[in-house]
Amino acid sequence: MNKEMPRGMGKAKRRVPLTKRGENTVSKILDATSELLFEYGYSKLTTNHIAKKAGMSIGTLYQYFEDKETILYALTLRWYDHINADFEDIYNTVDDQASDIYEMFHRLYKRIYENQYLDNEVYIEIMKVIGRVPEIAELRETHIHNFTTRIITLFDRFGYRADRDDLYQVALFIHQVSGFTMNLTVLGEGKARDIRLKLGMGILDNLIDAAIELCTLHKSSSK
Repeated sequence: MNKEMPRGMGKAKRRVPLTKRGENTVSKILDATSELLFEYGYSKLTTNHIAKKAGMSIGTLYQYFEDKETILYALTLRWYDHINADFEDIYNTVDDQASDIYEMFHRLYKRIYENQYLDNEVYIEIMKVIGRVPEIAELRETHIHNFTTRIITLFDRFGYRADRDDLYQVALFIHQVSGFTMNLTVLGEGKARDIRLKLGMGILDNLIDAAIELCTLHKSSSK
């Protein structure tokens, strides 16, 4: 795998959990924030709301997080970590379960859609917050770069290579368009959602075609 950009540091926690109990406390805070963010929205949500929902004192919350923005940064980071974990799972099983690059991308698309977008309305609120908290915006840019680099490794896995900068731009477009079509699919219901999912997969196939064509041209020009 290619080297990734370091994550934005964001606002530091007051205390990094060193015990299982501490990790559980942080998880409760993030779970509570996830539930309340969709209910209250960013502007109205407070740390008192979060502490009450998590079943702890405000003092305990402040032992781990400085403020609401710090918690939202950690929540966003957790969501990105889950997306990356889905990618790694697909990447590590590609030899056994994916016969070609299209099938592999379909498996990746469906996994991330089902695990991280479907029935997970909080990501919509996270996307709203990104433009209002610079540290989270920086985290998003880092995630986009790192995930785009991961997409390039998938093409490389199947023997498709091209000029690094050119392939990066195509991979970036795949990442951005896939996120858009997943959002569009979530907003649909019933048959409309099924149609949008198929549409998203069709658009993905067209983008893969473009990437493969780019790699083919690169290979021909290199001879």
